Amino acid sequence: MLAVRPEEEPMSGAAHPIPRPSLPLVVRPAGLADAPALEALQHRAAREISARAYGAPAVEAWIRHMGTLDQELIADGTYLVAIAGGVLAGCGGWSFRRRGHGTAAGVGVTDGRPLDPVREPAWIRAMFVEPRFARRGVGTALLDAAERAAASEGYRLATLDATPSGEPLYRRAGYRAVGPIAVALPGGLRLPLLRMEKPLSLGASSSAASASGATPSGSSS
Repeated sequence: MLAVRPEEEPMSGAAHPIPRPSLPLVVRPAGLADAPALEALQHRAAREISARAYGAPAVEAWIRHMGTLDQELIADGTYLVAIAGGVLAGCGGWSFRRRGHGTAAGVGVTDGRPLDPVREPAWIRAMFVEPRFARRGVGTALLDAAERAAASEGYRLATLDATPSGEPLYRRAGYRAVGPIAVALPGGLRLPLLRMEKPLSLGASSSAASASGATPSGSSS
């Protein structure tokens, strides 16, 4: 079950008991009141999931220097939260703004200018799943909602930067690899990512990915 309820109250993160997988999943736009819980979820997911691929020093460096919630996405109305039984289960969204440049090689930052949906892809951003909700379809639901929203705005291509833990989800959802990139972090640390893309259409969705079984939690920048 997937619904959109903009009137939902802000969630408080992982303080509530985790419901059973059979409970309905609600995907709604994020609000500024959600920001503290969302940032805490992002940090938990990075430490418990991404650290397996990158190691704790690289993940802690990312959290210190880049791992803050991008409130521009919330202000733009393009960031989403997934709620299961009143519990914050994940977050993710998309951006209609151009990538920035600099030490992060355009990862996770924008220069503020709007994209041209005719010539440029929508940017899938900041997909995170609460670790205890891994493999319950949360990532698929968020990705599907973000893709549908971007397609409804005229975008015909989506792009993202996948972590190793998120890559299987994106491949099942129809994304193909474009090429490897890396985020440079202080202390000579680097965060390898895989740039991927997928054609969008109003009639398509990522829901077929859930039919193949488990949905891994992961992230994109």
